[in-house]
Amino acid sequence: MTISQILQELNLENGSNYKKQILEKHKDNELWLKVLYYAYNPNFNYYQKKIPIYNTDINYSTEQMFECLDKLKSREVIGKDAIDLLHSYLTGLSKEDASVLELIIGRDIKSGINSTTINKIYKDLIPETPYCGCQSFNEKKVKELFKKDGKAISERKLDGRYVNVLLLSDRVEMVSRSGKDTIIKGTFLEQLELFRNYINYEENVLTGELLMKGNFTRSESNGIISKVININTYLNDNNVKKANKAKDELLKEYNKTFEQLQDLIYIGVWDIIPYEDYLNLEYSVSRIVRLEYLESLLRNYNEIKFTKRLIAITLVPYKIVHSYEEVIAHLKEELANGYEGTVIKGYYEIWQDGKKVCQFKLKVEFNCELRIVGFKEGNKGTKLEDSLGSLICESEDGLITVNVGGQDEKEDSKKDFTKDYIWINKNEFINQVVEIKCNGLSVNKDGEYNFFYPNYIKMRFDKTNANTLNEIIEIQDSKLKLDKVVNKVK
Repeated sequence: MTISQILQELNLENGSNYKKQILEKHKDNELWLKVLYYAYNPNFNYYQKKIPIYNTDINYSTEQMFECLDKLKSREVIGKDAIDLLHSYLTGLSKEDASVLELIIGRDIKSGINSTTINKIYKDLIPETPYCGCQSFNEKKVKELFKKDGKAISERKLDGRYVNVLLLSDRVEMVSRSGKDTIIKGTFLEQLELFRNYINYEENVLTGELLMKGNFTRSESNGIISKVININTYLNDNNVKKANKAKDELLKEYNKTFEQLQDLIYIGVWDIIPYEDYLNLEYSVSRIVRLEYLESLLRNYNEIKFTKRLIAITLVPYKIVHSYEEVIAHLKEELANGYEGTVIKGYYEIWQDGKKVCQFKLKVEFNCELRIVGFKEGNKGTKLEDSLGSLICESEDGLITVNVGGQDEKEDSKKDFTKDYIWINKNEFINQVVEIKCNGLSVNKDGEYNFFYPNYIKMRFDKTNANTLNEIIEIQDSKLKLDKVVNKVK
C-alpha cells in the first residue's frame, strides 16, 4: 500500500484499538516507518511555517521527499532558498506524496496517533525529547547524598507545564516533554528573544515550567496556558474560526483577552544545557555549577532595563541543605507557603537524559475521608453538561471545603460509581463519607487550607464520620514522619 492509502485506512475509524491494529499491520513497511520517524522525531525541525502554493507535476519518487526534508532540517538551505526548495519538491511529487510531505512538515500525520502510540507498536522508533527526570522519593538514597557530598540542593517543586526552551543561533523554539511544539508569543517570546541576544546567541536549552502571574489557581493557570498554546497553533494553521472561538471562551471565563492572558505567562527555570550536549543526552558539568551559572545569567539579565519589559524568566527558588532534617524542614516550609513539595538534587550530579541522576521528588500523598455536601454540574457545552462535574466535600468540622473529581464516566469502570449514576441519585449520596487521595495540603496567606489534586477513590458507606482538619494534618505529618524530624530541627 502507498503511504496515502495507509493514512486513509488509519482514518476510517477513531478507536485506539483500531489504530493500533492498522499500525501493527504495516510494521514491515520501511517507507511508512520512515515517514513516521521524520514526522515525529522531536529533534527534527524543518523551519517552514507556511506551505507555499503549488501545482503538482510528477518528476520525483516518494523516496525523494526525504532529500528535501534532510536539506531543510540540516539548514543546508535557509530563508527564500528553503521556500523555493520546498516548492520545487511539492511541485515535483504526486498529489498524494505532496500531501504526505505537507503533513511531515507540520509534524503531525493527522490520523489520531502520537509518538507514544507509535512506540508501543514500533518499539523505540521515535526518540523521546531529552529529559533529566526525577526518581521516586527514597529516604535511604537521599541520606546517601549527604554521606557522599555533605550537602544537596533542595528546589521548590513547581506545578506548571513542563517546557524545553531551545535558544538557537537564529530562533527560539519551545517544545513539550513529548516533543510537541509549544507556541507562545507576545511579551513572553519577546523576552526569550532578548535573553537569546543577551547570551550572544550561544545555543543553549533552558528547562523549566510555564507559569502565570496573577491570582490563578494552578489548575486555572495550566488550563489557560494550554488554551493559549492551542490558539496560537490554530492561528499558525490559518484556522481563524477555531482561534476566535477559543479566544471568546477565554474572555468570557476570565474577563481578559487572549493577548492579556498570554502576556501573563512566564517560565520558572532550573537548568541550562548547551544545545549540542542536550542532543547528545549528557552534560558532564555538576548541578551546582550549572545552577550558579544560570543564576548569574538571570540576575544580570534582569537588571538590564528594557522599554515596557516584564520579567518573563525567573529562577526556581532553592536552598543548599546539609542534612536530611533540613530537607524535611524545607519541604514543610514550602508546603506551608502553598507549594506542592520540593525536589532534592545531588550537589555534584551531571545532567543526563532519563532518570539515572540522583534527584528525587519529595511530596506528600495520602488518603483521607470527607463528607459530601453538594454536587457541581459539568461545564456547559461539554460532555459532562447535565452530569456530575465534581463532588463538593468538607472535613467533618467544615474547616476545609474542596471539589473532588476523578469519578469514572463509563459503566465498565473500575471505580464503584460513575458520574452519571451519582448525578441521577444525588439523594443517595448527600452527606455520605467519601475517601479521597491527594498530594498534600496547601495553605493560603489567610491561613485557609486546601488540597493538592484531590481525587475520588470510593464511597465509604461503612463510615459515619469524616476526618476533621486536625486529623487530616496529623495524617499528612505522619506520612512525612515530620514530628520526630522537625523537633530535631527546632
